[in-house]
Amino acid sequence: MKKMLLLAAAAAGAAVPAAAEVPAGFRLEGVVAFDSLKAGVTEGTAVVKRESNGVSYGGAVGYDFPMGTGLALGADAELTFATTDINIAEGLLTVSKDLYVGGRITGSLSDRFNVFAKAGYSNMRLRLDDVDTNPADNPPIIGNLDGYRVGLGVQVNGDSGEYYGVEGRYSDYEGGVSRRQAMFFVGYRF
Repeated sequence: MKKMLLLAAAAAGAAVPAAAEVPAGFRLEGVVAFDSLKAGVTEGTAVVKRESNGVSYGGAVGYDFPMGTGLALGADAELTFATTDINIAEGLLTVSKDLYVGGRITGSLSDRFNVFAKAGYSNMRLRLDDVDTNPADNPPIIGNLDGYRVGLGVQVNGDSGEYYGVEGRYSDYEGGVSRRQAMFFVGYRF
């Protein structure tokens, strides 16, 4: 009876595949996103939320450290630019750039599919142009907002180091400014 139980346990163990390895090492990505910017704008005595949509684009680098079968911890850095702007009473508020640094955890679903979660620091530069005056007389106001970003995504791994995927992300900045993005990325792992 013991031999039959041992054989059954061995057969069951052989039938369950081991968790797939998560790709590790240096990676380089190109990113593009649908971008939704929301800002609290003072109009008279009230603060009104204004929202505008645009496109965000740029690049990212990262490194993933394997933490055993099916799991990796990584570090990311990303620089993006955007076409997103909002008309406010003072002029046109435009996203100039966004810098992100943070960490990520990646888990393997199969040999080809991974899921990841990320969190980190984000710094967004905004530009305010007074559209009713001559730019030479009234130069744009440029300011940086600090905040945080969280994201969840799925990536598909190719056969030669290439990968692609999607990520949903939310960024919250000081001054009542936030962004939601649906990001698409293509990358290569070295």
